[in-house]
Amino acid sequence: RSSDLYMAFAYMLTGEHAQAIVTADGARTIGERIADRGLRVVGNYHLSNALWIGGDPCRAAEPARAATSIAKDAPLHERFGLAGMAAVLTRFILANVLADLGEFTEALAAGQEGLRIACAAGHLYSEAIARMGLGYAHLRHGDFARVTRVLEEGLALCRRMEIRFALTFIAAELGSAYVWSGRATEGVALLEEAVGALPAMRMEGYGSLLIPFLAEAYLVLGRIAEARGKAEQAVALARVHQQRAWEAWGLKQLGDVHAHEPADAEPAGDAYQRALVLARELTIRPLVAHCHMGLGTLRAGIGGHEERRKHLAAAQTLYREMEMPFWLEKAELEIKALS
Repeated sequence: RSSDLYMAFAYMLTGEHAQAIVTADGARTIGERIADRGLRVVGNYHLSNALWIGGDPCRAAEPARAATSIAKDAPLHERFGLAGMAAVLTRFILANVLADLGEFTEALAAGQEGLRIACAAGHLYSEAIARMGLGYAHLRHGDFARVTRVLEEGLALCRRMEIRFALTFIAAELGSAYVWSGRATEGVALLEEAVGALPAMRMEGYGSLLIPFLAEAYLVLGRIAEARGKAEQAVALARVHQQRAWEAWGLKQLGDVHAHEPADAEPAGDAYQRALVLARELTIRPLVAHCHMGLGTLRAGIGGHEERRKHLAAAQTLYREMEMPFWLEKAELEIKALS
């Protein structure tokens, strides 16, 4: 069944996530039936990856945890046919999935352990993937200084070793961190490199994940028309590939763009509300908080003073529960300004 697993990965790259999920789940089921540890690890890993990229992090959590748990009993350097160490790659996907769900304690622990294992083993490809996963968890958590520390080394490693897949994602994650760290011009350059690399690598299915980061960077630089175009492109791409989580992130970014134009308060509110519905359904708690934050900071056209206060209070509560200090401080400042 190894050919099925290669096909599952190929389906993910090209955006055929539904087929990737079916194929990976079939391989996992066979692995369970015949008690084949390698097939169980890789089947669960690919299934989790397909579900996450397919836009359903909540369903992706169970196979991610299963893959990580099963791999613990294998020799540390075992790869089971994967390009990297199974102990590292399974923690990489676990960190990604749990970060999207707002389970940051476990997500960061998985990412840090994966990086420790990869560095101790001296396996550079695994190290690149581990840095990509840990960087993503820090990015969603809002710890941009740690993103930078983890990923600047990762970017240099990927350029030196020509690890194009990891390079694309690390460039996007690091670019986003630069934007939030006051280095927007550098961030845009990295993000444009990352998004521009997708077609040549036939990885269009990942565009709906990366393009909102570029839209966000354009918005920070005041390039409103380009920001709107990229946000709309991300939403459209996610809908084509039925990636509901990435559609929600794209809609939130579209709300941010509209919110920067006073005449667009109503479209901003509509985009935030649609993103909020999807985020709640998919249990993407950081995004739920960000949508409440967006709705609470709209200055005109949507709801009144009390409505805005409720949204900001909801955002504040979620940020506190998930221990997201960067975003919690922003919510508290907005509440203070509203009062």
